[in-house]
Amino acid sequence: MDWIIMIGELSHVGMNTCYFCNEPSEILIDRRLKKTLPRNIGVMNMRPCTKCEDLMKQGILLISIKNDTQMQGPIPNPYRTGGWVIIKQEAIERMLDGDFLKFALKYRFMFINDEAWDAMGLPRNEIHPD
Repeated sequence: MDWIIMIGELSHVGMNTCYFCNEPSEILIDRRLKKTLPRNIGVMNMRPCTKCEDLMKQGILLISIKNDTQMQGPIPNPYRTGGWVIIKQEAIERMLDGDFLKFALKYRFMFINDEAWDAMGLPRNEIHPD
């Protein structure tokens, strides 16, 4: 979560980043809490930005993560390692089955640990939608 302080301590404006591509996506305005909201607390949601949403309509978003990442909490936020690709739905249907396939088709994204990422031969460079 990136916060942008616009006018020193008097500003209560922040910038939310897209959960998937980490690009700025929404402006947040704190109108009620002003001085009571700690600076290290942010708002996180799993709503994709417009670009990610459009890409997710074309295929399934795969994001590489550290091998030992634990998925915890209501919104998992694993350590991302830079791999970011869109795979056509037909390819995912050939690669996965069962609960993994159901998850991918329902949510249109998956975290893939580095070991599996490399085994699948996916690119290591960071790719963001432009």
